[in-house]
Amino acid sequence: MNLPRLLALFSLCVALPAAAAPAAGPLPDSDIVATRLLPLSADVVYNHLLDLRNQEKLWSDDCAKKWVHGDVSVGVGASTQLIYVPSFMRRKLTATLSKAEPDKLIDLDHAGNKGFVMRWKLSPEGEGTRVDVHTYIQAPPRPFVKAYFNRVRPAWQLCHQQALDTLERRLTP
Repeated sequence: MNLPRLLALFSLCVALPAAAAPAAGPLPDSDIVATRLLPLSADVVYNHLLDLRNQEKLWSDDCAKKWVHGDVSVGVGASTQLIYVPSFMRRKLTATLSKAEPDKLIDLDHAGNKGFVMRWKLSPEGEGTRVDVHTYIQAPPRPFVKAYFNRVRPAWQLCHQQALDTLERRLTP
């Protein structure tokens, strides 16, 4: 087979699946969010989360592992390197505590082109504190998007819920 025919055949093979694929609609929200009302003051939760060594203890090895903390592990500027492993996802990232507003929020910024921000938001509610852990993340491109929404996102959602379970156990007398 000559080169022009081979290129034409290749072009046809690439174009047909794309033409046969359904039109891509808007994707659902890809963020991960978990919420818990804790019978604690916001300052107790805030001070605990301000230390990345404490945050490490909230996540099981099925979610995040191999934490290596920087010289500073408490407060804005604290950093760590870790590997996220929910489902079959593997992301080795450096995370820096980039923003902290006392008794309100803590942002953990994950660097790199596959990075994201995880925000711990604290809101007084009744005699306790509502704790939201929200990971702002963009879904991967096709063809990985289906696997993300069907497997990775649910596993990561469970990781967030378990982190809040652990936070409640560690801080509630």
